[in-house]
Amino acid sequence: INVPAAWDTTTGDPNVVIAIVDTGNLSQHPDLIGKSTAGYDFISSSGNSDGDGIDPDPEDSMPLTDTCSGGSTFYHGAHVAGTAAATGDNEEGIVGVSYTAELMHIRVLDGRCGGSTYDVAQGVLYAIGAENDSGEVPERPADVVNMSLGGGGYDAYFESVLQDAEARGVIVAASSGNDGASSVGFPARYDTTIAVGSVGFDGEVTSYSNR
Repeated sequence: INVPAAWDTTTGDPNVVIAIVDTGNLSQHPDLIGKSTAGYDFISSSGNSDGDGIDPDPEDSMPLTDTCSGGSTFYHGAHVAGTAAATGDNEEGIVGVSYTAELMHIRVLDGRCGGSTYDVAQGVLYAIGAENDSGEVPERPADVVNMSLGGGGYDAYFESVLQDAEARGVIVAASSGNDGASSVGFPARYDTTIAVGSVGFDGEVTSYSNR
């Protein structure tokens, strides 16, 4: 996407808030310190992850038990947040694409146990400043919502949430899926969402990317 050339024009806008709807934040990571506005943890199941249900702490954590499938956990939300807006010119790690933008961490998935479509939808509602199960909204709603996630089929409620985001002028992007399929998975498949696939250094679509 020619990021170095784009940085000659802009490195991002500190007034733009990018919501990362994913596994959560690593607030002490040197590339993420001081990058975040208010966030929230929408993992509603008390038997999953940190076990305390919905709360205003989006910090990532290890699952309480090893009963979930999926192998070892990793900090996917922090990885995605870094790609979007990791601090630039700090001699640490990487540089985010829009490295002067703000991040909002919305924790909806556990790194090992996954999550539910309903919790993801609640996270999006919070991010865009709409009514949600937390009873709270951020002072500065997101301008962009990123969901590097997928799973499940069509869900009318989730579609209505994404339509609300579009009506509010919020850009929503999601992963097209990593199954090598000839169709895009949900939620990227909804009409109001930008589906993002994967290409290699040669510019060709990778074998695993849905298209």
